[in-house]
Amino acid sequence: MYDQILFAKIGWAELYTGDNVDAHTSDKSWCERHNFLKVGTSCYGYITPANRRLPNPKGDRTNWLIVFVAPWKVDGPIVPVGFYLNAKLEPEYLKRPDGLPDRLRKKNVYCVSTLETNAVLIPSDERLQYALPSEVTAYFRRTFCYARGNNIDKTQRWRNILAETAERVVGNPR
Repeated sequence: MYDQILFAKIGWAELYTGDNVDAHTSDKSWCERHNFLKVGTSCYGYITPANRRLPNPKGDRTNWLIVFVAPWKVDGPIVPVGFYLNAKLEPEYLKRPDGLPDRLRKKNVYCVSTLETNAVLIPSDERLQYALPSEVTAYFRRTFCYARGNNIDKTQRWRNILAETAERVVGNPR
């Protein structure tokens, strides 16, 4: 069981190693297109801010399970596309160590990182099997939400469904 789980909605892409991200499901920068690009021994992920705020957990910023989700091929159900185990959430955006520009040729930033061995991209043809139930997708109007940790109300059914989905995704070996 994971004590700290965050879901982050990003744009749809096949690989997230520099490929294009669907413009309808992403912010204009497409910084998430590098979320699964290995840089040395790490991966550096982008999470779009919600109301100009990054995820700001109360307490520990390390050892998070981050589940990246996107609408299946643009307009389908929301599906997990990959995850970071034992991730660290940064208090602000930091410049990517590889210096890659975003789509607008501006500095590319990240706010979450993990060791590359803890970054798992789900093959696109396997993502649909983990589609989130429609009863929880209403909570993805924001760009991220906590399923566990951050002193959230653990009795909220939708958060429990998200946490169970995260553990099911992580529990399946690739």
